[in-house]
Amino acid sequence: MERREIKKPIRPKSHNLEEVVEGQISIVAVEEDEEDSGCSNHMTGNRSCFVDLNEGTHSQVKLGDGKLQNIEGKGVIAVQIKGEAATASQSKPNCPEKCGSIDVPYPFGFGDSGCFLETGFELSCNYSVSPPMLLTGNISILNISLEQGTVTVNTYMAYNCYKSDNLSYYYNHSVGLIDSIFTFSDTRNMFTAIGCDTLAYISDSNTGLLTNVCASLCSSSEDVTPDSSCSGVGCCKTPIPKGQKKLSMSLLSINGHTTTWQFNPCSYAFLADKDWFNFSNIHLFYLPDRMYIHRQCWTGP
Repeated sequence: MERREIKKPIRPKSHNLEEVVEGQISIVAVEEDEEDSGCSNHMTGNRSCFVDLNEGTHSQVKLGDGKLQNIEGKGVIAVQIKGEAATASQSKPNCPEKCGSIDVPYPFGFGDSGCFLETGFELSCNYSVSPPMLLTGNISILNISLEQGTVTVNTYMAYNCYKSDNLSYYYNHSVGLIDSIFTFSDTRNMFTAIGCDTLAYISDSNTGLLTNVCASLCSSSEDVTPDSSCSGVGCCKTPIPKGQKKLSMSLLSINGHTTTWQFNPCSYAFLADKDWFNFSNIHLFYLPDRMYIHRQCWTGP
């Protein structure tokens, strides 16, 4: 492979690069009954939900057409919900039911200590912005669904961006569920990459060995049609290993984007629910709000 100069990677902090396009990328943590290997939406008995206690960080990345996309990050832990809290659908009496337009069902809550099950479920509501923003730490929560066992928040993706002189901005991303009862669902998640000069891979965080790889190529945006499947032309996907608690996602360019940077300067890789994500050529130019969703399952008592 041709040797090329690479700029220092973008770290997950603020960068003022060019014009900014506001946007969010979301992650969904989905619970699973211990007897259901398909990460189903039907739950009974004890249940677990994700809450985010890590500080959020912020970066920008050039995605094409001279514009930038905001990317907000998150880290997650798992907290088990038992008894009545596993099937609760309303806030506790005399506790706030909403933050802005977002419902806040028990065991989550904010305000008085009796409004949430325990510290891990304590949220906050920032009324200084419009609409009010529901937060865990300083991470924005977009939705809580006890029925489906989901909490939607923001996450990182891996990306790799090129200019005409081959200089690159890049960020390789690891997402982990270490010391939790959760694993990434191998039946619902697909490791997905978008780009026209793209080699994406998952590596074992302990050994550094590659576990899954996919490649995506195209010579022009016209190669990708609105009904294109994610089969290697502009987009590729591959299953993830079973039982994983940590995934390290990375990207390489096969030809340094030398022939594609004008219409596709960036490649990106992420986890996505295979029943949710639909690919079209518009993704070669920009990312819509809240695009990336992945599912996680748990096994336990």
